[in-house]
Amino acid sequence: MLGSAAVLLVLACPSKDRADWDWRAHVRRTDGSEVVLSRAETRPVLLVFSSAWATPCTPLLAELGGLSDQAQVLVVKADPAAPATAGDSLEFEILVPTGPELVEHMEIAVLPTVVVLDRSGRQVERFEGYSPRVAARIGAALDKVTETDE
Repeated sequence: MLGSAAVLLVLACPSKDRADWDWRAHVRRTDGSEVVLSRAETRPVLLVFSSAWATPCTPLLAELGGLSDQAQVLVVKADPAAPATAGDSLEFEILVPTGPELVEHMEIAVLPTVVVLDRSGRQVERFEGYSPRVAARIGAALDKVTETDE
């Protein structure tokens, strides 16, 4: 009996790796418009989950500015009603979730979290939290994605 309950539980849980799941359907720009990626076919995407109250987000966002030539950097505000943060003043596009689906699907539990997506939109790497070397590690992951996509 226990074995069949476990099987039912697994069958009832949707897969987090569904190829047809599109994260863009679960975010909007701050003006409410849909997200359209300008050069997604040529560059990977960094989804940066950030918040005004998570102090490590500020230095991470400042360091990610140097990676904007390698990837499209999109900042997803965990608290869209919060006042502007340092990241809002940078050259990054700011997105707000339309509901809990994006955070649940991406399993975001720590801020900041950076999710590296390849050109097809698949998650290939993720970085949680902040350390002085994290931007370099994210850059190395982008280099790998670019090499793999070529």
